[in-house]
Amino acid sequence: MSENDLADLTYEDFPYPGMTFGETHPDSIASVAKIYAFETQPPENCRVLELGCGNGSNLLWMASGLPNSEFIGIDLSNNHIKEASQTLATLGLKNTAFHQQDVLEIDYQAYGKFDYIIAHGLFSWVPDAVCEKVLELYGKLLNPNGVGYISYNVLPGFYLRKLMREAMQFQLRNTPVEGESVKIARSFAQFLSESTQATPLYNNLLKTEFVGMIEREDSIIFHDDLSVFNNAFNFSEFIGRAAKYELQFLSESERMTSLPYDLPPKVLQFIEDNSENVIEREQYIDLFTGTNFRRTLVCRDEVELNREFDPKIVKSFFLSSSLRPASDESVAEDHYPHKFTTNSGRS
Repeated sequence: MSENDLADLTYEDFPYPGMTFGETHPDSIASVAKIYAFETQPPENCRVLELGCGNGSNLLWMASGLPNSEFIGIDLSNNHIKEASQTLATLGLKNTAFHQQDVLEIDYQAYGKFDYIIAHGLFSWVPDAVCEKVLELYGKLLNPNGVGYISYNVLPGFYLRKLMREAMQFQLRNTPVEGESVKIARSFAQFLSESTQATPLYNNLLKTEFVGMIEREDSIIFHDDLSVFNNAFNFSEFIGRAAKYELQFLSESERMTSLPYDLPPKVLQFIEDNSENVIEREQYIDLFTGTNFRRTLVCRDEVELNREFDPKIVKSFFLSSSLRPASDESVAEDHYPHKFTTNSGRS
């Protein structure tokens, strides 16, 4: 059996769990774009495409709250699309459609243009030809003011997970592809992390990765850690590939400002002194923080972005927070400093 056949078999026979991802919602994406003075299509009247939509949970969640927008989901798994279609029928939504299709076979004329395109949990887990097709689809199908979301594994942080992944795959080299694979892999990962007699650095790396595995569901380990394809990219490499399809980096979907200000001042200064553009700055961030996963937003390269944050932009947003006044004293009617606390007691 070829690697492609194996990948198709495991994806069809062991469906990926359905989830929702708040950062992929048009409201969230449009808000991030607005930070950079980029006005996207209003979420309440837009077209959204999701590649690798799974059982439709993510799209259906959006569609139920945006009845005047249109949503199309595409997935390779017939079982996923069947489940998505059944849920769609139960909900009675008229603004959503699901199609069972290989990304490589998508016709550029079949679905029209989109304001938002999503590919979560797809790019790092497919052959390189599919990665190229995904980026090409973004380049051809995004409207001029459209935004694309792509998540993927990132180096150097992914090297740690790759270490344990390859160890588990070696242990499973003669094991049939089945649900028991995860149990065997978990057991070996624990034994390896507790029994290695190598250097302290190697021991700590294995133990740290096993601790991370404890929190993952079996289905996540099966599809992410034990999959045939699980690739990671340097951020600058990813953006370079996207640029071939006339796409540019907009922002990370969950980080409004570029620099993580919890880094030491000397590190922030080094990054600023040695970066000629935002791509180099982001690459340095990954090197200093050990980033292992990104949720990147891209747009057409002709879009002019304003990367100088204007605090006045905040006035155009609706804001919410868990912060509460530390005292019962009213804080809404004066302009003096007041103390606020979070639910966990931080102030």
